[in-house]
Amino acid sequence: MELARNERRVLCGLCPDGCWVVAGYDENGNLSSVRADESSPLGMLCKLGEHPPEIVYSPNRLRTPHDARTPIVNQKQLGETP
Repeated sequence: MELARNERRVLCGLCPDGCWVVAGYDENGNLSSVRADESSPLGMLCKLGEHPPEIVYSPNRLRTPHDARTPIVNQKQLGETP
């Protein structure tokens, strides 16, 4: 199966299983779609693997490393209302 110009065969990195997928990218190089790589015996897509663009670009995603010695405090724990 031929890939489109904006697609690449890659390993899914959302879990340790290492499923082969075909990732599609938009004109800015951002991940736009993911589908199972049918040319690989390990080409499959789980429920989590169906949503990588939403996970990768989520506003709730941590953008910096978390120091395990520093507790994560949210507004609820501080008694503040958003």
